[in-house]
Amino acid sequence: MARNNVALAEPVADFASGYEEPERSRRPLIIAAVGAVVVAALAGVYFLFLAPSSSGEDLGLVVPARQPAANAAPAPVQDAVAVDPGVTIGRNPFAPVKAGSSQVDAPTISVPAAPPAASGGVTLEMVSLDPTSATVKVDGTSYTAKVGETFASDFKVYGIFGTQCAGVLFGTQSVPLCVGDVRTLTK
Repeated sequence: MARNNVALAEPVADFASGYEEPERSRRPLIIAAVGAVVVAALAGVYFLFLAPSSSGEDLGLVVPARQPAANAAPAPVQDAVAVDPGVTIGRNPFAPVKAGSSQVDAPTISVPAAPPAASGGVTLEMVSLDPTSATVKVDGTSYTAKVGETFASDFKVYGIFGTQCAGVLFGTQSVPLCVGDVRTLTK
């Protein structure tokens, strides 16, 4: 039996008379499903792009090297690195192979001129080279020595690299010198 709502002048359903309640809204279920999809998508983005790599392979952004300004002064040239006498300097791997040639041309090494010898220092100057020997000035005195030969009592030519450079031992110091280079060594 339906009653009338006096305030609205409409009939009001009587729940006891067999009126069935409509289905519950599916809205909370839809919200939960959309939330789960969003959480899964965010987790995927994190693991694919933001999480640190466990493989040791860096897949991060590549930052380009800073380019010097056009009017900037050039960086100062540093002294050459000492070469171990047991190390053999090979050829340029990008240069073509010369058939039948046993001589290997090493790249040209530039070493800045050293300041005048200080007290206790020794000045070396590479004068000239040929395939088996080097002519070196030690404190102004010229010596010609073959590879493996000791000269000026403390020096030894340990290798000739190409046509322009050689390695000289001074005690335990390895000194690479190219023709025209002048180096001051401390005792």
